[in-house]
Amino acid sequence: MDYYGKTNLPSEKEDTAMMVISMFVREATIYDIFSLEVLGISDPVEIKSKKENEYLTKLYFEETVRINEDERYEVSLPWKGDHLPLPSNKDIAAKRLETSTRKLHHENLFTAYDDVFKEWASLGIIENDPVESSSLHHEHYLPHRPVLKQQGMTKVRPVFDAFARQVGSPSLNQCLESGPNLLELIPGLLLRFREHKYGIVADIEKAFLQISVRSEDRNFLKFFGGMEKKM
Repeated sequence: MDYYGKTNLPSEKEDTAMMVISMFVREATIYDIFSLEVLGISDPVEIKSKKENEYLTKLYFEETVRINEDERYEVSLPWKGDHLPLPSNKDIAAKRLETSTRKLHHENLFTAYDDVFKEWASLGIIENDPVESSSLHHEHYLPHRPVLKQQGMTKVRPVFDAFARQVGSPSLNQCLESGPNLLELIPGLLLRFREHKYGIVADIEKAFLQISVRSEDRNFLKFFGGMEKKM
């Protein structure tokens, strides 16, 4: 979004206030408050360690990615080796679903929202969760909420919250390695794209949803759809 008109540069006092406010927003720990990163100073050892983790995560992906029997790429979740136990989050997901369901009915969008999950099921993107699996394996549920789209054929779509967590327990995102920042590759891709006379652009329908997750990790990506459990 572009803004026009006169603007005043923030003072040092305002900068400090914004820094403190941002810490309260993200529930900073005592370590965060006194961390050198707050002052824009990074430890070279920490930078090296981060790069090593990014490299190992990328290496793990390359070693475990495969094409499954449905001719789809199948990946494994990049778990951190030292992460805390991941809770079920079943109660959180159920309460979020109740809230979202009331909102959808109020806005006459419940059918459209439910149709998205039905379409995913018909395409093999999601599957029903066998009841007996819950007692055999550890599980984790992802809350989701509807987001309205101003353009496109699908008026409403679900967005999953992998940051949802219980007090004192980690979220799913906190248990997984983030890997390298792939956005940094875009400048190089754009330069190579301009090297040749012709360029071809393709749009893969539901590209992200076409990627399968190995069966061992699917229990950590469960969610409630309507009154049925799905994953």
